[in-house]
Amino acid sequence: MLDTAWSPHDDALVASAGDDGQLLLWKVDAAAFDGWGADKWVPRDFEPVARIGASARRVGQVLFHPTARQVVCGATGDHVLKLWDLNCPEEPQRTLAGAHSDAIQSVSFDFSGNMIATTCRDRRLRLFDARAPGGDAVRSAESHGGIKGARVCWLGQLDRLATTGFSKM
Repeated sequence: MLDTAWSPHDDALVASAGDDGQLLLWKVDAAAFDGWGADKWVPRDFEPVARIGASARRVGQVLFHPTARQVVCGATGDHVLKLWDLNCPEEPQRTLAGAHSDAIQSVSFDFSGNMIATTCRDRRLRLFDARAPGGDAVRSAESHGGIKGARVCWLGQLDRLATTGFSKM
């Protein structure tokens, strides 16, 4: 497991991304935690409620859409972003491909879910319109100079981003 995300719309729904190229969806029933912390309470494993074959390579990041209840985004080892409608997860609803030349390190939706920001190991920050056809970045800029992991997040309802990363030093 490389990443997890809780649904902002369903407190019992969790998505996980894995080295095996799978996105897994899990329903975490509150009853499973009855007796939590009591003597002789035994943790138990859950089985996923859905498996999405996202890529032949790994899936490094997973993120739920902030406003569309049944949409999840995954960043694959093929250097693409994919959006799935969980009502029909067999095929991605949209693939944002061609822009990344290396591993996607971080993904973030804006407040409305219309824009997606990514950082990449190629040291570039990219912005995508999640609704636009084609899937090319609408903006791209130099990011942090180092190749270690860089992260990006939108600043709430502001039309601004914050990034963290490393210099070449």
